Amino acid sequence: ITDTGTGNTITVNASNASAAPSEVTFLGTVAADTLTIGSSTTAGQAKFTGSSGVTIANITITGGNHADEDSTATFNYALTSTAITLDDNTGDSYLVFAENNSVTIAGTIDGGSSGEGNLVVSGQTKTFSGNLGATNPLNFIVQASAVFNGSLDATNTTIEADFSAPSLVISGDITINANITTTGTQTYQGAVTVGTNITLTTTNSAITFNSTVDSRASETNNLTLAVGSSAVEFNGLVGNTVGLGVISITGGLNLDAQIVSASSLDVSTTSDIAANITTIGTQEFTGAVILEVDTTLTTDDSNITFGSTVRSDAADSPRDLTVNLDGNGGGTSADLILNGIVGGTSRTLDVLTLTGDLDLNASIGNSPGATSISVSGAADLGDDVETTGTQTYSGAVTISADGITLTTADSQITFGDSVNSTASQAYALNIDVGTSEVEFDGIIGSGINGSLGALTITGNLDLDGAATGLSTLSVSGTSNL
Repeated sequence: ITDTGTGNTITVNASNASAAPSEVTFLGTVAADTLTIGSSTTAGQAKFTGSSGVTIANITITGGNHADEDSTATFNYALTSTAITLDDNTGDSYLVFAENNSVTIAGTIDGGSSGEGNLVVSGQTKTFSGNLGATNPLNFIVQASAVFNGSLDATNTTIEADFSAPSLVISGDITINANITTTGTQTYQGAVTVGTNITLTTTNSAITFNSTVDSRASETNNLTLAVGSSAVEFNGLVGNTVGLGVISITGGLNLDAQIVSASSLDVSTTSDIAANITTIGTQEFTGAVILEVDTTLTTDDSNITFGSTVRSDAADSPRDLTVNLDGNGGGTSADLILNGIVGGTSRTLDVLTLTGDLDLNASIGNSPGATSISVSGAADLGDDVETTGTQTYSGAVTISADGITLTTADSQITFGDSVNSTASQAYALNIDVGTSEVEFDGIIGSGINGSLGALTITGNLDLDGAATGLSTLSVSGTSNL
C-alpha cells in the first residue's frame, strides 16, 4: 500500500458492535497519511508484518463501545509516524511491538486522556525516538528490552525487561521486574512493587518515590539505586506491606517517610533523615548525616555505622537520636559505630539513647555534641564526649585512647560497670562535671583490660565500686567513698 496523495486513510473496523474484532493482517509495505483502528461504536484489530515497516503520519486506536471490544495494532517491524493516540472508549486500546528485531519506532505516543491506552513491548529490541505519554500518560508494559530516546510518562506500569530512557515519570502504580537506566531523573508517583532484585540507575540525577515501595507478596527483593552525585528521595512508606531486601544506594538519601522493613541499608554519600528506619541487618551511612526530626534507628542485633558527621538540621532544633540494636528483643552485642563527629558546628543532637554497645572513634562534642547520652551495653571510648546533660554508661567502659575527656554542664556521669583501659595500656581519663558528681558502680582499672592511667575529676566523686588499678587519682570536689 503506497501513499500517492494527501489525506489517504486506512480504516480497520469490525462489523459487530458487541464482539471482539477479527484480525486484519498487512503483509507488505504500508504507507498512508492516517490509520484509524476502531471507532466510538466498533473495535478493530490490525497486524503489520511487512519487513520494510510502516510509514503512517497519524494513527488513532480506539476501543469500541462494549467491554469485549478491545482494539489492537501490532507492528512487527519499524514504524515511522508523527503522532499515535490510544483512546480506550468503553473497551481498551493496545499498541503492541512484538517481533524480536532492532528497529526504530518514530513518533509520539499518547493516551486519549491521562491513563488511557496500553503500550506493550514484547519483542527485542525496540528503540522509541519520540516522547511517550508527554501529553497524556498511558499504561505501559515492557516485556522485552527497549531503548527510549524521548521522555516517558506512564500510569499503571509493569516492567518485565531492562530498558533505558533519558528520563522516566510513572504517574500511577508500577511493578518493576527488571533494571531501569536513565540519564535524567526517575519519578514514581504511584505505588512501586519490587518484583525481583532490581537496579535503578541515573546519571547524577534524582530518583523520587512519592508513594509506597514494597516487595512482591511473600518475597524479600533487593533494591539497588545508583544516582551518582544526586540523591534518592522516599516520600512514601518503604516495606510497610511487604519488606524489602537489601537497599543499597550509591549516592545520597533524602528520607521523608519511614523505612518500615528491609534486610539492610547502606548509603554511600550524605543522608537527610526525617523518618525512622528499621532493618533486620546492618545500616551503614558513609557520608554526613543530618537529622531533620527526632529519629529512631532499629536493627536486629546488627551494627549501625556512621562514617562521617551526625548532626541536627539547625542549631535551634536539636534532634533526638534513638538507636535500638535489639529490635528483636533477644539481647544484643551489636555496635553503634561512630567514625565522625556527633554534633559540631553548633548543630548538636538532643537526647542520644543507645540500646546496644558503643564504638566511639570520633568525638561527641564541639559545642557540645548532645544534650545527654545513655548507653545500655559496653562502650569503647576512643574520643571525647561533651554533653550539657547527663551521661550514663550501663555496661563496661573501655578507654581506648589517651587523655579522653568526658564533659557535662553540671550534670552527672554514671558508670554502671567496670572502667578500664585497652589491654596493656594505662590511658588517662579526664572527667569534668562542674558542680555535679561522677558515680562509679563498678571496678576501676581492673579486669580483662588494663589499668587506667591518671584519673582526673573536676567535680564530686561517688565511688560505689573499687579503684584497684589507677596511676593517680585527682578529685576537685567532695568524695563519697
